[in-house]
Amino acid sequence: MFHRLLVPLDESEQSEQALPVAARLAHVWGGDMLLLEVVPMPIEFGPFWGDPPPLVQQAMRTDKAQANTYLSRIIHSEPIASVRTETKTVFGQPASMILTTIQEQHIDLLVMTSHGRSGLSRWVLGSVAEKVARQAPIPVLVLHAYTVLQRPNTSDHSLRALIALDGSPAAEAAIAPATQVIRALASPEQAHLHLLHVLPMASARNRSARQEQKAGAYLQQVSERLQYEQSKEPILNVSWSLTFGQDVAETLLKTAEEGIQREKSRPVPAYDLLALTTHGWGGFPPWGLGSISERLLRTRSTCPLLLVRSPEMSSPIHLYPSSHQPSL
Repeated sequence: MFHRLLVPLDESEQSEQALPVAARLAHVWGGDMLLLEVVPMPIEFGPFWGDPPPLVQQAMRTDKAQANTYLSRIIHSEPIASVRTETKTVFGQPASMILTTIQEQHIDLLVMTSHGRSGLSRWVLGSVAEKVARQAPIPVLVLHAYTVLQRPNTSDHSLRALIALDGSPAAEAAIAPATQVIRALASPEQAHLHLLHVLPMASARNRSARQEQKAGAYLQQVSERLQYEQSKEPILNVSWSLTFGQDVAETLLKTAEEGIQREKSRPVPAYDLLALTTHGWGGFPPWGLGSISERLLRTRSTCPLLLVRSPEMSSPIHLYPSSHQPSL
């Protein structure tokens, strides 16, 4: 599980939407949170080398004081008042400083919204989320505008995670983090894990049938492995399915939001989390996960997105000890 969470803020209400979700995760895991505000260097005075001139230093002190005041107010607000929380204010480029903070502060999970302030007032979270998700060595949970993660936990409405798999070992790296996140959000109730593979619309029927058979056997194998690993303590329901689509990103998004309902004028997606890795290889056929994840980041979907770096880019997180894994 994750023990140290980072939440970047830019003093916008949109960025603060990450706080309830991060606080929920930290509370269930017994972890702590770090709230970070990156204060951009004043650009209206032009570039400078060495120590900033007095006028720039004064502007920087004013900006930092404003950021510290803001974080001091947030740290005592609901719903994070009961969670161990620290704050940090730094100068620099937002994406670069977020990545630096992840390394220096030993962060396990980054939780942020995909859209924040616009214009020149602070920084644009959308572009920052893309840059960070592309390079972060840890899982990144991106919450879109109007994210809803509070549905009744009943047999028909348990929290549901959709995991995109393409048959490659890289794509499977998303399973463990997604399981941890959806379990924590659903706790103490059971959660639902659904494995999905998108097959292309093939012109040759024989080829399509072979791909469908191969993909189905693979998803069944992964599903059985997950069910075996939790046989002593059932913690989530596992299912799988195949679907067809020319555009993988569009198909994933449509699946995540199909059967949409509305509560208090806000859309509630069919799934509460869409998880995939940022890079992949192999599969049947390979998807090009990097381009898919970036396209999903740019959407206005209400479904939270969990992006996980693939094993060749960073060490995977293991949900269960290898000794408990069956030979399949």
